[in-house]
Amino acid sequence: MTKKINLGIIGVGYWGSLLVKKFSSLSQVKVLSVADLQKNRLAEIKQQFPHIKTTTKYEELLTSSSIKAIVVATPVSFHYKIARDCLLAGKHVFVEKPLVQTSKQAKELCSLAKRKKLVLMTDYIYLYHPAVQKMKQLIEKGKLGRLLFIQSVRLGLELFPKGVDVIWDLIPHDVALTTYFLNKKPKKITCQINSLVNQDTADTAFINFSFSKNLATQIMISWLSPTKVRHFVIGGTKGTLVFDETREDKLVFFDTKIDKFGFHKIFQPSKKAKKVTFPNKEPLISACLDFVNSITRKKEPLAGKDISLKTVEILEKIK
Repeated sequence: MTKKINLGIIGVGYWGSLLVKKFSSLSQVKVLSVADLQKNRLAEIKQQFPHIKTTTKYEELLTSSSIKAIVVATPVSFHYKIARDCLLAGKHVFVEKPLVQTSKQAKELCSLAKRKKLVLMTDYIYLYHPAVQKMKQLIEKGKLGRLLFIQSVRLGLELFPKGVDVIWDLIPHDVALTTYFLNKKPKKITCQINSLVNQDTADTAFINFSFSKNLATQIMISWLSPTKVRHFVIGGTKGTLVFDETREDKLVFFDTKIDKFGFHKIFQPSKKAKKVTFPNKEPLISACLDFVNSITRKKEPLAGKDISLKTVEILEKIK
């Protein structure tokens, strides 16, 4: 019988408490301790999971010889210090997205994890969505032909979380997805960023990535939309995939034709959508499993050091 991995979790707000539940549901894991500065949050965890030790001092998790891995689910401004402390203490680390706020910090953490032979992973759960995995398979099989564009719209009505703006809250998902599908960095980034409600906090943005004259990405994000929109399109010379998690048919394929019209070419995707099926798997559980399996099998996770660093490098250039 495989020995369970003892886990600690730092930060048990909304997302951290969800991670407590997901990791606790895995047979390979035992959540031993959680840390948070707010005692009411710790009390809620204790009520649901009486066996879990709670503390307001995260350093207690670092000094525990029983804990092998730590989840960091704090505001991003604390990620660097806490993740660095965890790695220096010899713990594998799973960090809520994005990894850190600067590429310098990201490079240091990735180098430290590599040197100490520890797993360092960012919680980019969309990479683990079965629809995204299916899209990746179809792209690699040439179903879309030569890729031309990615377009993403991510909108919702948010309550302006402290310490971040709409860029750091929403766009990391799209940057990670773009990096995953294209495996390259943009040559040029242009932005229109607006602070429409609070002058010191960006709440809407339009971002353009240019990779070449024939490959680009457009992203629109907003905290001000009364309707939730999660619309991701990737198109090529032979086909277009549309991923919309708010619809019943979450992933559809359109045949694409590029016809000549005089001296011009016309991009003509078919108006008839073909439903694309994919396995029914929960992305967050898959991400948690990848972290655990990466530790036990000594492998690099999908959302590991490479994509974590590249994503932060791109985020840093969005101004």
